[in-house]
Amino acid sequence: MEHLILATYPITNGCNITCPWCAHSKTQPIFNTRYVLGALSRIPHPIHGVALTGGEPFSCPDLLKIKAELEANGHRVFAITNGTLHDHIFEFVTGNQLDVALSIHNPAIFPEWITAKKEKLISLCREKGLKLAAGLFSVDCETDISASVEYIKKNSDAFTTATISTVYRKNIPAMTMRILLESVLDKLPGAVISSLRNRQLIITLL
Repeated sequence: MEHLILATYPITNGCNITCPWCAHSKTQPIFNTRYVLGALSRIPHPIHGVALTGGEPFSCPDLLKIKAELEANGHRVFAITNGTLHDHIFEFVTGNQLDVALSIHNPAIFPEWITAKKEKLISLCREKGLKLAAGLFSVDCETDISASVEYIKKNSDAFTTATISTVYRKNIPAMTMRILLESVLDKLPGAVISSLRNRQLIITLL
């Protein structure tokens, strides 16, 4: 059986918002593209693509340069974004799909301006006839699951897949995979499981 790998490449420590669950650190090393290309060449399995992360990748001034270098070496490039910085985001179009994963969380957690920016991005995608590559959200309670799933259902025409994972937060135990799976599928009965990993569920939206 072949293994398909999606490599993640943090290109910046900067971000324009601060989320309580975010794992990025202002002290983590940011590797240059040459180093990353060397590491990718040593992976003995096919690479499905390289996901540019951060921080917020769209806050990085070298974003498109890094994308071009990776593509010149044969890699399909994705970006994982909070959806509030729209400059250059439509440079990630492949066919009728925008190779961008929009982070989806319980909207009640965020100030109204952040939710409005996400809604604007979804609206622009509809106008251009594009779908987002994925809606990603992390949850640590039933309230988060319900709110996040409702958001995806409301915008189901905008997403192709959703990656749903539990959160590692200090003093809060991660939700078990069984509870996460049962709760999500109960609320999204038309979804099909694409992949199931430790504390991460990837579903295809129908």
